[in-house]
Amino acid sequence: MSKIVSILAHDHSDFLKHLNSLERQTKIVAQGGTPDLMAIRAILDCFNGSPRRNHYRREEMLWGLLEERAPQLAAKVNVVLRYHRTLDARLQQLTECFAELESGQETGRRPFVEAATRFVEFERSHFADETEHLFPIARKILGEADVAGLDATLPIPSSSGTVIELGAA
Repeated sequence: MSKIVSILAHDHSDFLKHLNSLERQTKIVAQGGTPDLMAIRAILDCFNGSPRRNHYRREEMLWGLLEERAPQLAAKVNVVLRYHRTLDARLQQLTECFAELESGQETGRRPFVEAATRFVEFERSHFADETEHLFPIARKILGEADVAGLDATLPIPSSSGTVIELGAA
């Protein structure tokens, strides 16, 4: 299918690895241990930084074209885009809770654990929804010309930072 769908699936795989790491660090915090604050910071930087923005941009291109070709999917596409806004709000809350934890305040442990747990669960649910529902629909509905148009748009770095030439064979 489309390279853009493959790249999005790869992004999801990368993000899920980060979520697994965040979940491990969250368990350490919940158990009263000493988490790897640098690892948590790196994970949050990934979710707050350009990898996520590039991912959103690619998804918005795909979902926009999907909605154009299948207007009956507009409600589903809008749900996914609302997920992004909700995820952004949860990420902001998690980042704020991490700052409190990072400052060494013992009272920051519980809010961090709660925010991290909500973020991880919601993000996994979001990825599953896209991967299990929207990606297969995109594969069925979008034609070769649609896919070629998306793939040729521009080189965009994957979530890992590697530039993937969308127009390259």
